[in-house]
Amino acid sequence: MEKARLLEFESKCVQEEPPYCQAACPLHLDGRALCAFVREGRLEDARKLIEKTLPLPETLARICDAPCREACRRRELGGAVELGALERACVERGPLRRAPLLIPKNGKKVAVVGGGLSALCAASEGIRKGYSVAVFCAEDRAAALTALSPLITDEIARRELAWLEKGGVLFLPLEDLPPLSELSVRFDAAYAGLDDPLAVCATAEATASVNPVSLETSVGGLFAGGAAPSFILRAADGRRGMKSAERFLQGASLFSSREKEGPYPTRLFTSTEGMTSAEPEAVPQEGYSSEEAVKEAKRCALCECMECVKHCAYMQYYKGHPKKFAREIYNNLSVIQGTRLANGMINSCTLCGRCERICPNGFSMAD
Repeated sequence: MEKARLLEFESKCVQEEPPYCQAACPLHLDGRALCAFVREGRLEDARKLIEKTLPLPETLARICDAPCREACRRRELGGAVELGALERACVERGPLRRAPLLIPKNGKKVAVVGGGLSALCAASEGIRKGYSVAVFCAEDRAAALTALSPLITDEIARRELAWLEKGGVLFLPLEDLPPLSELSVRFDAAYAGLDDPLAVCATAEATASVNPVSLETSVGGLFAGGAAPSFILRAADGRRGMKSAERFLQGASLFSSREKEGPYPTRLFTSTEGMTSAEPEAVPQEGYSSEEAVKEAKRCALCECMECVKHCAYMQYYKGHPKKFAREIYNNLSVIQGTRLANGMINSCTLCGRCERICPNGFSMAD
């Protein structure tokens, strides 16, 4: 079997495609994995997943707009899973956030203009990439976060800012921001958070027109975003802007292969046949308790396809799905020495063709 033929076979199987909630999330938080942890009472593991995925986890987990609700397969069967409330429960009921992992600096300096949500998310992404990040913002740094929601207290805001400082972010007064003409002299790249009015004023000359894909402005190396009304989209702009800065510094294209950076349609197929309707757990003002979070997480269908596996004793016995088997068969056939066709896994298929008839994309194990 040629490699191209293998890829053609693999593309038909959608089992490993991301779940609907993750594909719909601008920051691609895996709601399926989150629910799998929470339903087992593993709030610490769920919180670690949130911290790994979200740039400002303590803030975003409390104020997330939950655009994933529209994509949830449970939406018409009682109501979408309350993922936003589950995120909040994980950061409020789980252990406090760990100290940041210190990434070795790579010698690149990036400026971030503004102290709003978008700018701080960009700063968080920057230190994860090993950049030396300087944030130019107002003196009262916590105020921009506490203004987002009553759920973001001064203590929470200061914890987020302290975490950024421990990770290497340097906070400077906005008055120290050099003129745009000199920005590229002192810094290798820059990002302006347009959800901060002070940042808008400071960069108005360059940010009047922003490319929606790359977020580049009229000044080379300066990117800008965060003007969206949605909190999660502002955060996603911060991440996108820092990815553009990374591409800019690497001399890579600012536009190629960016289709899946934001929300996108997943190819995963999940049947709702046999799924019973269940109302979501009511979200109290103080948020879910640990027990309520577990109950709500158990409503998650843990979306997957596996339609062919449900009706095939062969695939059930070998504990896999067509994409996994295609790789194993290809690896066996690619080995030069030995009789690799004398393999129980390969030869156990009865070639009945039932999988092809069941599969939404017509994957045939017989082929």
